[in-house]
Amino acid sequence: MSPVGDMLILPSRALANKYRRLLEGQAGPDPANILTWPDLLRLIAAELEVPSKRLLSPVEVALLVMQACRTLQPDLSYYAGIAGKKGFWQGMARFIQEVRFTGAPWQDQVTHPAKRRDIELILSKYQSLLGTTGCTDSPGRYRELAAAVREATKEGRSLFVSRGLARITVIGHQLGGVQKDLLEALADQGISWALQESIYSGSRPRELRLWKAAEPYGEVHRIGREVAGLLEAGVPLQEIAIIYPQERYLTLLRKELNLRGIPVRDYAQRPLGAFPLVSRLLAGFQSHECLKAPLADHLAGFREYVAEQVKPELWESELAENTDEDTRRLAAQEFRAVESLLQVIDDSGEVLAFLFGSEPISRSEVCRALALLVDESPLWEKPFPGPGLTCIPLGQAQSVSAKYLFFVGLSQGVLGKRRTGWLPELAEQYEYTQVIDALLAEGPLSVTLSYPATDTGGSLQLKPLYFDRLYQEGLVTSSEEIPYHRPDGGHASGAEKAVIDRKAEVERKRRSPVFTSYDGNLAGAQTAASRSGKHHFPVSRLETYLRCPFGYFAKYLLELAGEEGEIPEVQPIDEGSLIHHVLHRFFSTVETPLDSRLEPKYEALLADLLEEAIEQRKAQAPQVLPGAWQVSRFRVHNFLRGLLQEELCHLSEPGCLRPAQLEEAITPVELETSAGVAELSGRIDRIDTDGAGNWLLIDYKKGEVNRKEITECTRLQLPIYAGAWLEQLSAQGVAVKSVGVCYYSYQKAKRCLYTPKDSDQAREWLERAKSVAGRAVEGITAGRFLPLPQKADTCDSCEFPDLCRARGGLTHKRLPEESGESGA
Repeated sequence: MSPVGDMLILPSRALANKYRRLLEGQAGPDPANILTWPDLLRLIAAELEVPSKRLLSPVEVALLVMQACRTLQPDLSYYAGIAGKKGFWQGMARFIQEVRFTGAPWQDQVTHPAKRRDIELILSKYQSLLGTTGCTDSPGRYRELAAAVREATKEGRSLFVSRGLARITVIGHQLGGVQKDLLEALADQGISWALQESIYSGSRPRELRLWKAAEPYGEVHRIGREVAGLLEAGVPLQEIAIIYPQERYLTLLRKELNLRGIPVRDYAQRPLGAFPLVSRLLAGFQSHECLKAPLADHLAGFREYVAEQVKPELWESELAENTDEDTRRLAAQEFRAVESLLQVIDDSGEVLAFLFGSEPISRSEVCRALALLVDESPLWEKPFPGPGLTCIPLGQAQSVSAKYLFFVGLSQGVLGKRRTGWLPELAEQYEYTQVIDALLAEGPLSVTLSYPATDTGGSLQLKPLYFDRLYQEGLVTSSEEIPYHRPDGGHASGAEKAVIDRKAEVERKRRSPVFTSYDGNLAGAQTAASRSGKHHFPVSRLETYLRCPFGYFAKYLLELAGEEGEIPEVQPIDEGSLIHHVLHRFFSTVETPLDSRLEPKYEALLADLLEEAIEQRKAQAPQVLPGAWQVSRFRVHNFLRGLLQEELCHLSEPGCLRPAQLEEAITPVELETSAGVAELSGRIDRIDTDGAGNWLLIDYKKGEVNRKEITECTRLQLPIYAGAWLEQLSAQGVAVKSVGVCYYSYQKAKRCLYTPKDSDQAREWLERAKSVAGRAVEGITAGRFLPLPQKADTCDSCEFPDLCRARGGLTHKRLPEESGESGA
């Protein structure tokens, strides 16, 4: 053990508790002197009797940054286009806290004058708002106490006399500027300090194994096999723990252990906004627009809306003791998410009131703030009570005590520096090596550390330098290479085996630093499409190509299956199919216009149709647990009920457009392109008309579509369908006044409509759609499938993150240059 001072400062409470246990009975500091940074701040404040200002939470800090960005948006130049977006507020909030915490000269890293000016404006505005609130943030608290310590030193007052403190040792890898400033102020009191990576020079587990895997599936499969062997040998579940770096690994672990029948107790953390029920409540509340009102009225209205939508009877039935465990687990998660949503709003009420005051504001403004709140507020998915194998994230692993430890997915990407983003990175990512040190130092019987050698999620996974340190200290007892794993266990059909082999080949080629055919660079090659005399494309496939050429390549040319969701959950695509099926049956059955007096009858019909559709889907997806269908039934029924309310209001108006056609196939559209003639096909979800020559084409989508995407034809389906429908009506001699389009997001419960104002605008719009479709056809037939996502958030919903390097070291804009191709 390395020498230690009179006081140890640890980065977390769990790690401090672990060190107290490890040092019990040994020479070293008193357990009462093993503290965290917040403990030290409280001690100093108590010693100096400093009246503390209220400390803002990270969520409230993000709200202040939001207000600063929105206020300054007209004055910004470089960031003006994104200063009103939630992602910008979140990134800027983290950046500002990092600037204030580290005190690093960020200006040296920003050479662009407009960017530097914008950041300085936002930073200054945030500090001004912070001062007005009468509260402080975490960096401000450090500065406040450092100033108080210096003032005490001037007055000749000494701190920690009763403790006889002479030295402080900080365990970790680095210090923030405000932390160092506080320690320097204490040094003026005669209390020396030092920074030390770990108090242990080495650890001595009986067996320490290092594994290098070809890819994550092999890692997880091998660990599952090892765990199953331990359990067969009689090792209790509570003596085994698996530690993972990110939620993607948790999904893989759940699948693997579920297949082996091993119960899991996991401690995943998700933002509130990731819970479907929470996002739908916010979207539903926003969709019912109202006049401007004070903030308090909007928040009261939101609570009433939540109470109306989330019926207590649901939770009473699904949380009852006689309900199956899976239903109770999933329902409990949704219930806790709603409770936490209301609690977060209450906790942040003071800052919301400060930002918005008593002036009337629109509901959309309030909903933007609430959306930021739920994205910045994490919720722990507590495991359902009962025994199970502990699976816990690396950042929370300090409290684990087990004899058999498995670390999965470690890499230089996990333990090393963060990649630079749109703002300069001022500090290294918190390194978890001291967490691993502490776990190893408890003397477990066996520890396995594994890392993936393949390119995963867009970032190159390198061997952790921490592994070299273990080799140098002579702690490693064995090392092993884990080959590529076929997830089917070797029992695939011929067709499935071909897909698996292709995916293995993709992953091997993807490790090459050179652009290969498996990056989608097929320019000059003869693809299946270019060999045929006439090309045929469903319009939805062209839209996939426009979103990202590589996604089209992986899905339709390599015919690879996308990443599956977690096995027990109902996937978004399943819920979308349910909604399409139910609405098609509903509008095929009822007469329009809808009659508000028959609302109970309509609700009953929707419920029956939904139940029938779910029973059919259950037979097609036997792996989905019953409880998942229960929760999905609630979510889809809520959406259908809200849609019915809107349709009743809309379809009862005189002269309104009413459903006339459902699932209507378009007349094939032929396009002349440089690659030859392309025939486009598709099917329109719903067509409404007023009988007087006005038509509206409706498409149900999971995600939200904005008007710009429609007018610029990056959302290609409805513009192409509109042109085909116009031609079809003209051929039938039907008079047409207008043809509009509407995308209906069933996840957000929002409509986006567009109708050209005159024939010239309509002609220009339809020609643009054909031009965009033609360029997509030419790109496909020429073999241009590089990873060039249409928007930054396109990658968030990608089905193939384990194969694509769009988020790696090469930026999207550089990819075409370096590959020698111009893209589509």
